[in-house]
Amino acid sequence: LSFVLKTDREFTWLHIKNISGSHLIICSRKPTDNELLFACEFALICSHQKTGEIIYTKKKNVRRGHTLGEAIVKNQQTIKLNTVRKETIEAFAQAKRFD
Repeated sequence: LSFVLKTDREFTWLHIKNISGSHLIICSRKPTDNELLFACEFALICSHQKTGEIIYTKKKNVRRGHTLGEAIVKNQQTIKLNTVRKETIEAFAQAKRFD
């Protein structure tokens, strides 16, 4: 979906480093530190991880790879998380699911 949705190229794109999983997009040109942390924690939860490194960059720095689901990323930064906050786990559990 990262490549299909017509979202702003300046929005922030995230993914867990070196693990297959969901790409996330923060629909903000300048997310706050808390929004970035929350999205990183969501990336871990969506990938069934408790700890890990999350890469992030502007959406304009991401393009499709050669295989399905592969993304080629440049100008990324990394955030390493050793835990997921309780409030993020609760927000994820309460999130509306679409079937």
